[in-house]
Amino acid sequence: MAKATWQQQQEQKKKKDDEIKTPSRFGSHASMIISDLENDLVVLQDNEGYYVTEKKRLDSGLTDTFRSANLGFRHTRLHATLLANGFETLADFLTSCETEEEEEENADG
Repeated sequence: MAKATWQQQQEQKKKKDDEIKTPSRFGSHASMIISDLENDLVVLQDNEGYYVTEKKRLDSGLTDTFRSANLGFRHTRLHATLLANGFETLADFLTSCETEEEEEENADG
């Protein structure tokens, strides 16, 4: 078995450093929330990307099937939910989240 080159080791280290730290491997947690949506839905982020789940699934200690679903399902559900909430793309939604954060910072400061 060949030893990993220095460059491969650095790439593996960088990938590990870029990972999002989550409290559990399969559960959804309040610390992962990007933003709230209508109908008790929230958008969260993990190492696989963004997904939508119900607030009642947060911090339950159980596997969230919306998080552990295949990426195609997660993407389709996220897109449909964002459309239903008035966002055409994920980028539009994320931009609105940044705007909300800036408004909160301005109100506090």
